Amino acid sequence: LTRSQIEARGRREVLEQQTAQWKIIAQRLEASLKNAATINARLNQSEARYKGLVEAQGDAIFRRDASSRLTYGNDAFFRLFGLTPGRAIGYPFAPQPHPDSRSPIFGGFAALEQGRGRARYDQHVRTTSGYRWIAWEDYAVRDSHGRLVEVQSVGRDITERKALEDALTEARDSAEEASKAKSGFLATMSHE
Repeated sequence: LTRSQIEARGRREVLEQQTAQWKIIAQRLEASLKNAATINARLNQSEARYKGLVEAQGDAIFRRDASSRLTYGNDAFFRLFGLTPGRAIGYPFAPQPHPDSRSPIFGGFAALEQGRGRARYDQHVRTTSGYRWIAWEDYAVRDSHGRLVEVQSVGRDITERKALEDALTEARDSAEEASKAKSGFLATMSHE
């Protein structure tokens, strides 16, 4: 065999080895891509389930950043306040309190910024159904360094509960007044 044939045979063997290595790498890459596609499909299913749960909630759920700009809202939230995502996302949001309301001011992040994970409060606000009492629960969303990034708020209409509480308070006050009047009457009658 000539020297050029021996060199050609050596180059062919090197090329065959490199081709075999490339085939192994291609097979591993295909397996990784299939695995990534499977994981992505599971993630999409999980996201769809989560979104379905959030959207099916009767409670108003939304998120806002540190500047109170709306970053997310579920359908119940947009219906409650008569908003549309296109006109609300990215803009500051705070519900309009009732003129006589002494309930906490919406969007105060102080409790959440001080390390507490949640804050609860009731607020009397304007909705598409008129003024309603909403029980809010705010949750801190923090980055990997523990800094407050967003606040997720869940609001439930408790107007009927507030009406019952007011009726109970009024009934208790009336009963106390009646009891005082009765005591006064009996005291007057016993002295006569």
